[in-house]
Amino acid sequence: MKKRVLLVAGIVPMMIALSGCSSVKEYLGGKMLQRSGVLEDSNYVEYEQYLTDGLLDPNGYYVDESDETGDSSSSDVRVTFAENNNLKVQYYSDSLLRNTTDKSNCSVKKGDSIYATVNISDSIFSSMYEFSDFRIYEYDENGEKKESTLAMDKSGDAYVLQIPVNLETNSLSIEPIGVYKERTIKLDDYYTDDNEQSQPLSGTWVINDKSYTEDSVNISPVTSYIISYEYNSDEYFYLSSDPECYYSNNFDGIVIFKQREPDDETVDYSVELHKYISVTLVSDMDRSIKVNGEDQGTIEANSELPIHKLKYGDTVTIETNKEWSGLERNRELILTQTEPLSGGNYRYTFIVPEKDGEFTFNPNDYSYDYGKIRFKCFGQTVYTTQVLARGSKIYYEQESALTGYWLAGKDSEHYIVVGDEESTKAALNNIHFTPKVDVSVELPQPESGGAVEYWLNGSRVYGKSCSTYSGAVITMKLKPWEGWIPEYVGEITYNVGDSKSQTANANGTSIDQVFAEDEGHQPALSVTLEKTVGSSMEFTLDASGYKMDVESYAGGWKVTDIFDKNSKNYNIMDNSQIIVEDKKIGTDKPILFTMSNRAIQSGTAVRMVITFTDSNNKKTSETRYIDDLSNTLDPIDIYDSSSMGTSTVWYKAVDVTIGVVDINKYSAPTASTNTRLTVKNADTNETLTNGYLIENSQKVVVTITPVDGYYVTGKKVSNDVYSDTMKYSDYIKNIDGIISNHPASKYYVITLDKSDTFATYVYKLDGKEVSGTINAKDGQKLELTYEITDGQHKLKQAAGGFIGIGASYTKASKTIKISSDLDGTTVTKLTFGIETE
Repeated sequence: MKKRVLLVAGIVPMMIALSGCSSVKEYLGGKMLQRSGVLEDSNYVEYEQYLTDGLLDPNGYYVDESDETGDSSSSDVRVTFAENNNLKVQYYSDSLLRNTTDKSNCSVKKGDSIYATVNISDSIFSSMYEFSDFRIYEYDENGEKKESTLAMDKSGDAYVLQIPVNLETNSLSIEPIGVYKERTIKLDDYYTDDNEQSQPLSGTWVINDKSYTEDSVNISPVTSYIISYEYNSDEYFYLSSDPECYYSNNFDGIVIFKQREPDDETVDYSVELHKYISVTLVSDMDRSIKVNGEDQGTIEANSELPIHKLKYGDTVTIETNKEWSGLERNRELILTQTEPLSGGNYRYTFIVPEKDGEFTFNPNDYSYDYGKIRFKCFGQTVYTTQVLARGSKIYYEQESALTGYWLAGKDSEHYIVVGDEESTKAALNNIHFTPKVDVSVELPQPESGGAVEYWLNGSRVYGKSCSTYSGAVITMKLKPWEGWIPEYVGEITYNVGDSKSQTANANGTSIDQVFAEDEGHQPALSVTLEKTVGSSMEFTLDASGYKMDVESYAGGWKVTDIFDKNSKNYNIMDNSQIIVEDKKIGTDKPILFTMSNRAIQSGTAVRMVITFTDSNNKKTSETRYIDDLSNTLDPIDIYDSSSMGTSTVWYKAVDVTIGVVDINKYSAPTASTNTRLTVKNADTNETLTNGYLIENSQKVVVTITPVDGYYVTGKKVSNDVYSDTMKYSDYIKNIDGIISNHPASKYYVITLDKSDTFATYVYKLDGKEVSGTINAKDGQKLELTYEITDGQHKLKQAAGGFIGIGASYTKASKTIKISSDLDGTTVTKLTFGIETE
């Protein structure tokens, strides 16, 4: 057996010298040890501990480990550790958990302890997994494994395994064990009755497509799951759930909760329903009634109008042919709005009050300086405590006031809508009488974004100011333009102060700031300069919300500033350069350009092409030409001023391209006699007038139209009008020939006779039936089909047939050619050579 010598200098000789001494000697020996400092030596302390534990042999040697024969009396035990990926286990050699154990090479002395802490791994995929215990195995000298009776016991924050001194084996294995618990989910469905008592239900719970009606269900701890609930939607409506659901539908009676993963915490589920509410109204007179747009016919006086299947928060509209003031007094439906309709009808709008929204109102709890207030609920003055549902209105009016004071505003507009207790009490306490001082209030309108409607004492105020008393309340309604967002939703109020002159604002915000343009309504501006503008021309830009980049030329842009400050050469791809790219701008103001520092030579002009791209990617373009830079350039309006607030088109981009091009000034030629010449831009349909700037490549539509009584002759004439589309350069070359080749000719005016009552006349001009007075062209063919119908007359000569066979004495068809000698005449059957007898 291997032994280890304890190297404690001077200890053994001293012990030998004092061995067998009396108590005096022991005392002296102790003093000697103290003076020597040996008692403080770490080896000595270790020696004393081994001596106490009986681990030294008679010669003072410590048994180190088993010898080569595998003697189980060796004091070291080799320990191995099994891994469990679901557990994070850390082993220590001390109870303070400071010294971690090397799990790859661990030997522990018999009598010592191993400490361990256990946590669930972060990667575990189920919240239902937990640590169970440590399983310990022993190995004999042949390597055979058996489960040990040793155990790691919990001690404080750690588990402890104390290795017995007399442990027979020299090899142990520690295995941490975990276990999945079955996931148990509690399910609770109930409805709340009219007394706010919970009553159990027996709806159907569905977990991963499997239905349950029990109130507790066990499911696998290692699978994800979706829970839903199904109920009778003809009888109940959904109120709430725990946890909060992500879908509920009272139409199909389904509540669905979010999917939960195996590692999510297990929670219990509950669904709260309520039976649908029925309300009965009693009419004081005969009325025709609609409820929510559905005709209920006529109900007689003092008869009931039932309204079924209502739920909290529902809106109900009732339309009647007569005013129904008694509806204010209904407590089950809270009246929120009364609207007079055309024809003497009325529409009343109600809400079904929410549950748990009651407010206890005692009018005697409230008093006010300078006057007394009278409260009304449901159309009646109240003197005692009332329990009011959320959404109910507490009306109040001035009962009396000290001289010089008043309850500002119109009595019918004084009311408080019941909300939570704190806010309702605050509103009641905020009622006050104010000094009655004459004031003038300015009523401004914003420059852009919309308009503000002002109302005072129930009447619309149209002027720029109004006169009223201090303490009055001015109501404002914000009417935004298309694409603009109001700062406030619904009505806002301005409380008139004591100042003799003041300006209305919206909750302290200037009226100019109550509208903001939707970012999606703001187009992105891009500006492109073409090489043709030259090197010295300067530009400035002003657009709503646009700020120049720091890289831009502060006083304007020059091509050389943008492109290459050190070179006169243009190094520009496609001979152009974008100098403003996709900068968001507002639409409330036009885009303004200035151009300077360039002389525009005769025959040239600055061309500005403006392209608008709407939200559907539809593009519209406009081209402008400027030949005099001293004139102020026309602004570029993104929206026409007449449709600024109503246009439903949203532009997402405005692209402006500027270059210098060769240009022509249109000069109208002289049209031929009895014609009118019109030239239009084929792209914009603008009619060219003298001085109109146009490029050679621009297509134009040339039209020659006759004056009344004439028609145009020549090629490309349709319906007596010449029209053709061509490039402007071709127009310049060919217009004289076009005019000369398309003269106007006079129509011949001819009256067609139908005077014989015993016959029918059918006239055709070039095959088209005509009658009355006609306009005819020279050379056209006029045909008359004449047929006798009375049996007493006949043609003087038979007509038609073939070689006399089949000729008729009652019907003849003859044709003449139109010529100038017919102009202004009446043609008869004789003109065609038809005679009768």
